[in-house]
Amino acid sequence: PEVIGNNTGGPMWEIEMCLGDRAINSSDDIQKLHAFRNTCLAADAAEAYTSTGTEGLKIHLPFTGDANAIAASLPAVQVCCQQAHKVTLDGHPLPGTVMAAPGLDALAPCESAEELTVKANGWPDDLPGYITANPEGLFPNVSSVVVCEGERGMETYAGGVSGVLSALSSLERATFELSVQAGDQPVLCMVPEGVSHLPAEGESITLQVKCRFAAQPAYGHFGFYHDEANMHQNVSVGWRVYGGEREAGRQVMQRRVSRLEVHVDTTRGDVLGGGGGKNSVEMHRVAKKKAGKGGNKRDKATKAD
Repeated sequence: PEVIGNNTGGPMWEIEMCLGDRAINSSDDIQKLHAFRNTCLAADAAEAYTSTGTEGLKIHLPFTGDANAIAASLPAVQVCCQQAHKVTLDGHPLPGTVMAAPGLDALAPCESAEELTVKANGWPDDLPGYITANPEGLFPNVSSVVVCEGERGMETYAGGVSGVLSALSSLERATFELSVQAGDQPVLCMVPEGVSHLPAEGESITLQVKCRFAAQPAYGHFGFYHDEANMHQNVSVGWRVYGGEREAGRQVMQRRVSRLEVHVDTTRGDVLGGGGGKNSVEMHRVAKKKAGKGGNKRDKATKAD
């Protein structure tokens, strides 16, 4: 900035810049971009920012760091939102989350964002109002959402995530990633309870469910040990169509889902010795149906060891 902005040639009128692999999230990142824009660019400069591995920019919400710094760098915040192609959203606030700052209530729409990833992390508190007040306006063109529930289940949707998902009016694909620990007989659902938070009205969507079933390794006096018989025994898993006591998600399934994909990965826990033995089985079940009453159905199942 010290070179570009001085008398050697004046500010730039056009720039294309890759900001690296990390998603824009912290006030420090935003401050640096704000300083660069003020020092190096003309007032009406054409700007195009990208992240490594994607056509556009990646941002991570909510913002973290210093609320005053965010407010002072608001023009850079707006540019990041406008140019973001991929957005990651924490399901609950993390330590250091910026809950409010002057100007954030008028956050620019992420109009270029087509992919939203929701992560079930953070504290069990509400998301900031600048995300939950108008999620339909914030994410008007998101066509693909990935909800990473892990083992947190319906806790994922408390605090504002439910409202965000129900406002995704341009949705074409929804993926739910779940984790299930081994028990007496774990039950997996083809249509998880979280599907009920998607809007029941709209165009047809593809629903993908990825469930990781983690069987625990055997334990001994000195920690993990390699039990060959246990590593290769059959695992019994129960199945239900709908998750939740009231078959949540039935309306979404019946009205919108034109394709269902269920992926189950059964992975033995790592053990000490032998490089951490690991067996996995992956099953795919794909069901297609034509829109309208009496449509043809086709089922296909494959299994690989």
